[in-house]
Amino acid sequence: MDTHEDCECGCGCSHESHDNHDSHEPHDSHESHDPHSHSHGCPCGCGHDHGRVRDEDSPWWKESEFIFLIIAGITLLAALIGEYCGSLSESYISALALVSAAFTGIPIIWYAVKGFLVERKGLYELAGLAILGAVYLGDYMVAAEVGFILTLGEIAEDYGYSRSRRDIEKLASLHPKFGLVKRKVTHCDCGEEHDHEDEHDHDHEHEHEHGHDCEHDECRCHEEHDGGECGCEHGSHEETADFVEVPVDEIEVGDIARVRPGDIVCADGVVISGIASMDESCITGESIAVDKSAGDMVYSGSVNLNGLIEIEVKRRGSDSTYSQILNLVHEAEERKPPSYPFIEKFLRYYTPLTLLVAALILIATGSLEKTITVIIVSCPCGILLATPSAAIAAIGAGARRGILFKSGRYLEEAGRINAVLFDKTGTLTTGKMSVAAVEAFGVTKEEVISEAALAENGLQHPVSKAVTDYAGEIGITTVPDSAECIRTVIATGMTAEIKENSKVIRVIKVGNRSFAQSAGVTFTDEAQRAYERFSTAGHNTLFVIRNGTIIGLIGISDLIREESPRVISQLKAAGIKKLAILSGDKHEIVRSIAEKCGISADDLYPEILPADKKEITARYQKEGYSVCFVGDGVNDSPALAQANLGAAIASRENTAAIETAHAVILRDSLDAVTMLLKIGRIAVRTIKFNTAFAVLISAGLVILAILGIVTPVVGALGHEVAVMGVLINSAILPLKLGR
Repeated sequence: MDTHEDCECGCGCSHESHDNHDSHEPHDSHESHDPHSHSHGCPCGCGHDHGRVRDEDSPWWKESEFIFLIIAGITLLAALIGEYCGSLSESYISALALVSAAFTGIPIIWYAVKGFLVERKGLYELAGLAILGAVYLGDYMVAAEVGFILTLGEIAEDYGYSRSRRDIEKLASLHPKFGLVKRKVTHCDCGEEHDHEDEHDHDHEHEHEHGHDCEHDECRCHEEHDGGECGCEHGSHEETADFVEVPVDEIEVGDIARVRPGDIVCADGVVISGIASMDESCITGESIAVDKSAGDMVYSGSVNLNGLIEIEVKRRGSDSTYSQILNLVHEAEERKPPSYPFIEKFLRYYTPLTLLVAALILIATGSLEKTITVIIVSCPCGILLATPSAAIAAIGAGARRGILFKSGRYLEEAGRINAVLFDKTGTLTTGKMSVAAVEAFGVTKEEVISEAALAENGLQHPVSKAVTDYAGEIGITTVPDSAECIRTVIATGMTAEIKENSKVIRVIKVGNRSFAQSAGVTFTDEAQRAYERFSTAGHNTLFVIRNGTIIGLIGISDLIREESPRVISQLKAAGIKKLAILSGDKHEIVRSIAEKCGISADDLYPEILPADKKEITARYQKEGYSVCFVGDGVNDSPALAQANLGAAIASRENTAAIETAHAVILRDSLDAVTMLLKIGRIAVRTIKFNTAFAVLISAGLVILAILGIVTPVVGALGHEVAVMGVLINSAILPLKLGR
């Protein structure tokens, strides 16, 4: 059945979809329909539709523009052969050239007229006037040659522009369209199976066409089935749960989905059974497979390389991480570049100004050929494509590497960064707490861990989990055999009363130094020295107190990322002038991390609040720095928004970070920060080269045209050289990034 749905991008277009589940192969469940894959024109504002999408199922020879181009080319070639060989009369040559000019020139003139009618001044006007001028002069061969070259160049531009989008198209191709989801299926005695999409089954009618192998001549059922038998005269209907293929838009939170080898995960969810290796490169940019088993999170768009798993859906398809990534990338692609206001003004005045200059040249020289040539070479397509083509190529390349830019503006900001400020926890460090040291006073270290783990058991705070995990690693149980544990938790620590037979047998307190002091315990010299050693080493220190006496200290550390020192070194080598750490942790801890990473002690800001991070970021900006703030997106929103470029790292599950940061790093690796800035630098260099190249070619051609050295045909060729040079340079941008 054919249905028409509004385009999800809000453009008002209508897209035809064909639902034919009977003919749909099971492993085609990862085919995609990207609602953003169509284009509404080139975002550069040049007036050309570089981004238009052709029907991939239709061969190129069925496209009208190719047919027109081939006819124009054949007739032009015949005219040229006849002219140079003298085998055709002048009238035949003119007729062939005029036919060629008609097939290429009429579409150009039509677009020019449309541009005037909708008050959208583009570049077709100049090309159309040039062709009409040549026809007016009776130089049909020039009109045919110019029309053919410009049309061929337009097709080449279209291809080159699409090449700059290829990474974005690859991302869109992995967006799942269907998923295998457990649904209720009714098995009828007649042999039919009927799917139920929800628990509220509606009136159901099934009928068999003539010739169906069914024992009932007229099998009709108009009953409502709530499961079990339907009570119709032809027998019973048995309802069971089975996996059926459904569109991703109909998958809901709580559904059970099956992912087979080769399938693309249809929605974000948690594995409830099975083991599989997943390719998450579409999200993180990492090509290494990730093993998934019960309890692990899987993400829409990931490919199941091997193994069969079932997942419980946690986010609907439209709310999944991958959908948000695609939306972000498409928004960045469609969003007007920073130069767009200039382009709007440029186009508003450029065409009239060009025509005025052409009129002056005609008056001064009396040469209509020079005038036509100036009009042709004045088309500034290359200049207008310089920025958007490079920006789109860079945004797509970043997305393939797990780096998302909100728009071309932040891409260009990334190329100007000279100061990088880091949050500590979850950025320079793993964000995963672990026990680094234990000191015991009058008891064994195992006993210190046992008492602390007993008190912390069941709490979800990272420090509590670090203690209980460590206890499990060394074989200590965290659950008393016959005792009852009553816990009281405050910000700086917690108290656990251990009871047996409703009688308190001991009280355990676990917390930081201020908590221990408030408990009124005596600090022995031994405990004080251990605390100082732990602080110097950069540990968060937990005091373990039993019945009013300190029995030990536990040092908790947030492990530094393995790549952090290397990344800091690379940033320094790349010319970053200022590197700093902004953290709410104690000075000793921040200093310890800075020493290991190679960051100067003068650029440390410990024990600060999120609002303070914003003020420090603003201070660096006032000093003339272009600042990139790198955080985990959890409590860094003020600083992320304040910075020239706010980058949230490892935000696959923290989808709110996608909304707050200017750039989002989906890989849980600090190496992506250097790649983020590298993409920005290369994009800015590409834009500058594109602009300079296009300006020099265009300016040179205009001067040569005024001097009469360049003919209209050569001018058209030169114009296309400038455009294709820009597009080719943009298309190879991803190659400059390396792997």
